[in-house]
Amino acid sequence: MRVTIGNIGPQANAIIRALRSYAPERRARVARVIARTCLEIERTAKRQCPVDTGRLRASIRSALEDVADHLRGAVLTDVDYAVYVELGTRRLAAQPFLLPAFEAALPRFLQALRDIYRS
Repeated sequence: MRVTIGNIGPQANAIIRALRSYAPERRARVARVIARTCLEIERTAKRQCPVDTGRLRASIRSALEDVADHLRGAVLTDVDYAVYVELGTRRLAAQPFLLPAFEAALPRFLQALRDIYRS
């Protein structure tokens, strides 16, 4: 399961497109904001994650990917049952932990991008 900060809505995508044309120091600031936001999402998801054995919580991690002119942050887990915990099944009620963590971090992320754009 993977939540990627990249396609988060027209407002954020417009800001990111505008920032791509700026100097490298602004790109570095954007990279730091993305990395900081991913770490925040990771921490919150780990706190909100239901724990049975602890395997799911231990597997949650974040990464910053910088490929050519594209920055992307990801918070992910490689535990195969994570999607069933997050979304639920017919027999198991959903126990979301990743999406709520993302939604909580999104306003601060957008504000940080706006601040970089305006500076």
